[in-house]
Amino acid sequence: MASLEEFNLVTRQWIYYTMAKLFLLSFLTLALYSFPVEAQKQLKTLRSLVKAKNTGEAMKEVSRLESDSVCRMFPELYDLAIKTQVLINNVENEKVYLKKQCDTVKFFNSTLQIFNYAVKGDSVESYLNAHKKAKFKLRKKHAEMLRMYYPNLNMGARYFYTRGKYEEAKNLLEMSLLMARQRMWENQPVDSTHKEFVSNMYRFTYSAYITKDYSKVERYKHILLEHPDFSQSVIEIYARSAEAMHRDADFERYLRLGMGKYPREEFFFEELAKIYMTEKRFADAVNLADWFYTVQPTSNKALRLKVQALYSMQRTDECVEVAKTLAMRDTTLQYPEVNYYVGQLLMSQIDTITVPTNMFSQEFKTSKMRIKTICAQARPYLERYRVLTPQESAKWAPLLYKIYLELNLGKEFEEICKILQ
Repeated sequence: MASLEEFNLVTRQWIYYTMAKLFLLSFLTLALYSFPVEAQKQLKTLRSLVKAKNTGEAMKEVSRLESDSVCRMFPELYDLAIKTQVLINNVENEKVYLKKQCDTVKFFNSTLQIFNYAVKGDSVESYLNAHKKAKFKLRKKHAEMLRMYYPNLNMGARYFYTRGKYEEAKNLLEMSLLMARQRMWENQPVDSTHKEFVSNMYRFTYSAYITKDYSKVERYKHILLEHPDFSQSVIEIYARSAEAMHRDADFERYLRLGMGKYPREEFFFEELAKIYMTEKRFADAVNLADWFYTVQPTSNKALRLKVQALYSMQRTDECVEVAKTLAMRDTTLQYPEVNYYVGQLLMSQIDTITVPTNMFSQEFKTSKMRIKTICAQARPYLERYRVLTPQESAKWAPLLYKIYLELNLGKEFEEICKILQ
């Protein structure tokens, strides 16, 4: 059974707790009723500046008030900020009407700021409604006004996007897309078709990628991946973004997705090939090359990848056959190294031939004939490699030296000796 002292301690704690609750409730009640009075006082200067159409000083005052933890909770602050931005917007709009030079950046930026401050103000009103049962006074007014300015968001986005100003385009597109989901606008029709929305999603995605705002790139992935007009392009964007963020697993996953949906698109193939060869996943590289070759039987890139992978795996006979095919088909001489693969691998077979010491034996003659045959087969490939890559003499010179020696080609042998000196 608790002692009298323990009972008194618990009682005192309960009294302190109850008093604290009553004090907090009284404070909140006082704050609720004093809120409009304080707002009237704090916003007086800003009202005067807006009334005087001093937009520059008005926006400085808006910034100052927004930085104040109390003032930023005044919904009217954002209404006054909107009015200031409308004044700025009207000035530029009037210039267009009078066919004067308009500051297009200022015009569209003020449009964006009208929406920004409307969203901020609605967030404050939503908070006050949820926590203090305050009524929405500005939501309907702002929602109706924003509908008039909404087309300018899309117009500005197109203006900046087509001029390569992707940061500005991204901000306008982001607001245009987010407004459709704002609570303040849920009962307002949006003057855009579904097609326009999806196009804006793609433009936003591309703009985010170009401006390296990678955290926003995949925002509309669930829609764009399924859209036939944009799917291929966004998979590449997602892959490049993942690579830029060093998300290696996602990078490869997107490349595989791209290969599966668009097997003829070389970007996905080339990047996967690069990964497999860099990570020494040569078996994967061979499988990729074979698969891509079935899709594009004329692809020299597939043959080249297979040659490189087989060469690295030391699968000599297969590598020589594929390399010969590629060397024959490479009429534009894009892959000179395949000639080296053929020549070097053929010449490596000489190392497996044992030449008897008896120069008059049949075995000696047979062995030398095999060596000469191999040298004759390797010669055109290595000579072509020499012509195409003169700077790679460390590779082709020793092999041609041996070939010219075995084939008893005096003039060519003397020339190669000078190169090796």
